[in-house]
Parts: sequence; C-alpha cells; structure tokens
Amino acid sequence: MMNHLRSRGVICSIPFDQNVIRGIDLHSHKIRVFHWVKGDTLRNIHDFHRKSVSFNRNIGVFIGNISSILQNFYHEGFHSYKNNEWNLMNAASIISASIENVKDDIIKKNIYLIRIIMNKLNEQEEKHQHLPCQVCHSDANENNIIYDSDRDIFGVIDFGDSCWTYRVAEIVIAMTHIIYLCFKETSCIENAIRAGNIVLNGYQSIILLSDEEVECIPLLIQMRLLICLLNGIEHIKRDPKNKDYILEMQEFGWILLRNLVNIHFGGCV
Repeated sequence: MMNHLRSRGVICSIPFDQNVIRGIDLHSHKIRVFHWVKGDTLRNIHDFHRKSVSFNRNIGVFIGNISSILQNFYHEGFHSYKNNEWNLMNAASIISASIENVKDDIIKKNIYLIRIIMNKLNEQEEKHQHLPCQVCHSDANENNIIYDSDRDIFGVIDFGDSCWTYRVAEIVIAMTHIIYLCFKETSCIENAIRAGNIVLNGYQSIILLSDEEVECIPLLIQMRLLICLLNGIEHIKRDPKNKDYILEMQEFGWILLRNLVNIHFGGCV
C-alpha cells in the first residue's frame, strides 16, 4: 500500500528493503525501517487556526488524492483483518464495550454523551451498511499528516491502522482532527467546523461523495472523536508512561464532543 501510493506521487513513509540494512542480525530480530518524510506534523504547527483557507483546502485535496489512488487497490490482508479497534465500521462494538465499563470515572461522567451517539448510530446503522467501501489509510490525524513548508507539500506517515472501511472515513478522520486542532486553539466551535468543511471542500474537488455519504459525516465525526477518547482511556491504563498527548485530548475532546452533539453542522449537510 505504501509503495503503491509512493509510486503514484504521494509523499509517504515506505519501508527500506531489509536486504540493504546492515549491522543487524535479521535472523534474531524483526524490524521495520522507514524512509524519512521531511516536514512538521500538523500538531507542531503553531497558530494552526490562523492558516489560510487554501492551506486547509489543500489538506482535503491531499486526502482526496489518497482516496482516489486507493480506489482500485486490493490486498487480501485488508479483508482478513477486521478487528481494528480504530475502524469506524467497528464503532458499535467499541462504543458498546465502553458502556459496559461505566466504572471508569471519565466514562461515567460522559455516559449520556456516549448513549446519545450510540442511539444515533443504531438509527443510521442500515444507512451505513450501504456506504461505498475501500482500503483507507484510516488515521490522517494531526500526528500523521506532515507539512513541508519549504516545498509547500503534504505527506503522510503511520499506516498501522490502514483497513477496509467506509470510503468517507478517510476524510471524516482528517476533518475530525482539523476540527479538534482549531477548537483546542480557539474554543470556538463555529470556527472549528468551518475549518473542517474547508477540508471537505478540498476533498470533494477530487472525490465527489454521494449525498448519503455527506449526510453521514456529522455522526461519523462524532464517532471518530468518541473512539479516540475511549481508546485513549484504555491506552493510558496499558501504557501510563505514554499519556501526555492522550490526556491532552481527553481534556479538550470531551468538551468538543459535547459541542458537536448539541449543534447542527453547517456547510457539509
């Protein structure tokens, strides 16, 4: 998948051929070494909310190009691996499991939000079953989208969550994290959603989504954010040393989610 994208002009991490790796006994070690992708992550771009309309639109164009290139990409591994804890197609089981874990203080505090989203998901479940699907990178977040300011180009890294999922999930994930970045900086939900819609407009200049896909975007964004927050709680328990970024998202993410549940999206619906 990485080589497929790179061969078609997408700046992305690709693995080194293990035959050229020197000094490591590959019989006793399993390693993956990737080519460096030059630039900064979106998370490290200061005053992100002040970026121009064209900057956010170009993020959408970049994601659209990835979706376009992957439309006809096939590998049987993406169909055999279906238990991805980040795949939006698995949202119902992920969210249901969290409802059972109401002993956790954060979940207990936000259980009403979780139930609202779960009820909406149950209402739209049949509609989701008919959405177009394809292989997606499925993790275009602020840590995985790279911007090279010297060349004014975008790149992408970290393909560990790539999966067969809804086509619209690719742009939904990018929109979710752009909205999060802008909201974290400004606490203004209207500006954050406006930035997300600009990203969507850029995407649709490459991939024209169906009306059904566009109608699902608001709920899918809520689902993506909720999955990030719920999985974050579990990851802190498993690896408390790696908690700073996760705790930051817990602080702003639940506030953002409450705002998203309580308003009507403009522009994309």
